[in-house]
Amino acid sequence: MSDGWDRSTVDMPGGVALPAVRNPSPERLGRYEITGPIAGGGMGFVYAAYDPELDRKVALKVVHPRRSHNPGSHSRLIKEARALARLDHPNVVKVHDVFSQDEQIVVVMELVAGETLADWEAAKPRTWREVVEVYAQAGDGLAAAHALEIVHRDFKPQNAIIGTDGRVRVLDFGLARMTADDVGEAEDPAASGAITQTVPGAVMGTPAYSAPEQLEGGVATLASDQFSFCVALHRALEGKAPFAGESISALVLAIRAAPPATSDRPVPVWLRALVSRGLEPNPTRRHPSMAALLVGLKKQRGWKRWRWPAVVTFLVATAGVTSFSIRGNASSIVPCDGGEIATVWAPASRLAVGLAIEKVGIAYAQEVTDKVLGGMDSHARAWGEAHRGACIAHRGGATSDAMFDRETSCLAQKLGEITSAVSVLEGTTDKTLSGAVDVAVGLHDSGACLDVARLLNDSVPPVELRARVATIRDRVSTAAVLRRAGRVAEAEREVTVAIAEATSMRYEPLTAEARLEYGRILITEDDPARAAPVLKEAVETALASGLSSLAVEASARRIYAENLLSPNLERSAREYEVFDALSRSIPHDHFARALLLNNVGGVYADVQQNDEALKYYIAARETIKNDVDPDIELTCIDLNIGTMSSDASIRARALNDVVDRRRTMLGEHHPSTLQAKFFLASYSDDPGVALSIVVPLCSDYLQTRTGSEQYVQCERRLALYATAVGDSARAQQALSAIVDTTTVGGDSTLHDLAHAELAYLRGDDATAKRDLSNVITETAGKDWWLRAESLEAQLLLGKVAAADGDSASAATRLRVAVDGFEKLSATRYELEFRLRAADARDTSLSLSKHNRPGHSGRN
Repeated sequence: MSDGWDRSTVDMPGGVALPAVRNPSPERLGRYEITGPIAGGGMGFVYAAYDPELDRKVALKVVHPRRSHNPGSHSRLIKEARALARLDHPNVVKVHDVFSQDEQIVVVMELVAGETLADWEAAKPRTWREVVEVYAQAGDGLAAAHALEIVHRDFKPQNAIIGTDGRVRVLDFGLARMTADDVGEAEDPAASGAITQTVPGAVMGTPAYSAPEQLEGGVATLASDQFSFCVALHRALEGKAPFAGESISALVLAIRAAPPATSDRPVPVWLRALVSRGLEPNPTRRHPSMAALLVGLKKQRGWKRWRWPAVVTFLVATAGVTSFSIRGNASSIVPCDGGEIATVWAPASRLAVGLAIEKVGIAYAQEVTDKVLGGMDSHARAWGEAHRGACIAHRGGATSDAMFDRETSCLAQKLGEITSAVSVLEGTTDKTLSGAVDVAVGLHDSGACLDVARLLNDSVPPVELRARVATIRDRVSTAAVLRRAGRVAEAEREVTVAIAEATSMRYEPLTAEARLEYGRILITEDDPARAAPVLKEAVETALASGLSSLAVEASARRIYAENLLSPNLERSAREYEVFDALSRSIPHDHFARALLLNNVGGVYADVQQNDEALKYYIAARETIKNDVDPDIELTCIDLNIGTMSSDASIRARALNDVVDRRRTMLGEHHPSTLQAKFFLASYSDDPGVALSIVVPLCSDYLQTRTGSEQYVQCERRLALYATAVGDSARAQQALSAIVDTTTVGGDSTLHDLAHAELAYLRGDDATAKRDLSNVITETAGKDWWLRAESLEAQLLLGKVAAADGDSASAATRLRVAVDGFEKLSATRYELEFRLRAADARDTSLSLSKHNRPGHSGRN
């Protein structure tokens, strides 16, 4: 019997092998009766024992006497055991209890009878399928630990055991640490299960299996465990180490200088590629997570077992390349149950994602948690249902082998997207909290994998390229998930590597996909100058590859990027003429044509051809009117209709629809929902209604830390609408909030406007004039929204002049304000500009009737 501890040597930090320590067995530890020693290890002794209270055999791990007086050792071991006790997974040795006795820490664990993976591998030659089978189980155990942020730090074949029941369990987390480093030594250990990181510079683990970052004394991470796992898997498959080195420095040099060494054993190309990625020296180039690696490890075998169900009897009888996974009874067939999704969105993964979001600590984190977990649950169910549907239809003869290959390839890609999403969501921070919802919402519908017309329109890579294409597509998917999460710098790094790999492979459909994603990322980064040429290349490559939908989307985004640089109606009209007919030919299109029409409408809007712009927006909405669940990005269409229409009822209906849809999909406090509420207020027809929207909206902006600019713009409108309904006190409170939030050295225009209006209301005309003159100077020749602020300054200067009795100056400034606001109010922030235009007009009329003298105070 064993808990997996090495019986002959003890692997110490730095790789020094010492003889196993033996000591006389005590008769009892706590309530446990010792039945005999099992092994000595780097952290202490292991005994077999009996628990009389629960009537079961257990293993007791006792800290080494020579380590028991180390500073922090006691609390660290307690924390370690508590963390591991949370890990309840069939592929991990279970920790039952932890207690102290005579200054020693005793960890009570499951007692497992069996042999280590090292012994199993040495017993006789193993096929690559047998190796994959057992290592996939060990990987599941590591992935479960990673979901709880536990890093093993010393995974190797000696630290995994195959029980007599055939189940593999990972053990000896004696070097494990939690990845979170926010738990101090002074923290009450009863309040937290977290474990502090190793001091940087200490080499932990066994060098032959350690990642280069560990060998160089850096902090081990989840990616380090992945490297160790792949070293062990490589050795088992190839019969040799992937890298050679007589010293740590030589080993590090070998890892960074050359690809893994292979053998002449019959190992599939796809499997070598999978393991090789896990052995990348740069942790960011490895698989996104252990879960992602495992999907690839199991996915390839799944394709084989699905391909030939009609000849399963023959294949089982001949023990050849079976089309189904055989477990236990050779006649048993894995059912069409969509079970692979359970390895990706497992309970442990769900828990880890929920904990990551809750740790952020912002008031609306629970709302985000509900949206993210609910969204991921929905995607997992959809994937499982699509997989079951494809599998059952194929077994029943309803679909051909060729079509089933397309379906399973599509589902494999969708599973990779979900895997990437899980990995990114587990790293949610306060900066990426709102993006977490976008990650869950933005995943593609797995049901599309059963759309025959759509699948037939997709390209199918040659057989010899499929493994590499799948790997690169996983990288593109990861980039897309990172983009939605708001981690655009990481997304750009990921996608540029994908483009380089796809280009070197000369498979143009994949290059087009990667370039389109790069264009999306650059637009998110607000870098249209770089986005436009990238999207142009995406369009050309997609057209050459016959990818109509991709080409139309890339064209739509290119129009948007070029319009940001310089609106050019003639150029955009030419582009639209080329892609209009193509967009109409896309089967079952639910996105590309709508986006194209919307973005062309945006060009017309920017050159002030509002009626034409509205026609394109309405046509865009028409293309998706029958979609039950249109893409959340396309809510921009109704947003544009709501801000462009001159009909108040159409505006209200369109903008309310946007608010409702975003609230439902993204949550009440998501930045996109808050934006929709902002526009709903700005384009309302009633200042009282608008005020009722912006009062809680400004509070939400402040509470959610969405951004100071949005908060300030909200307070500006609050001040305007409060003034319009006669609530001077609330208006002044909002203006004071703007002054307090902004600075002269920062957003001086908004600061000066608010400061000037407060000064005017308090009768300080000299300060008001100075600040307003600054605003006019700052906004000269700038964009429309800054010109609007210049008009606001002219209006207020007119009021000051009128109050001071300067009728000529007042009349000039008020006429400029009236004319300017009336031009803007047709399309931009309708209610705001109508109110300001009316204010300017009323003041001008009042001036013509009453030549009012100035006074010292105003209400």
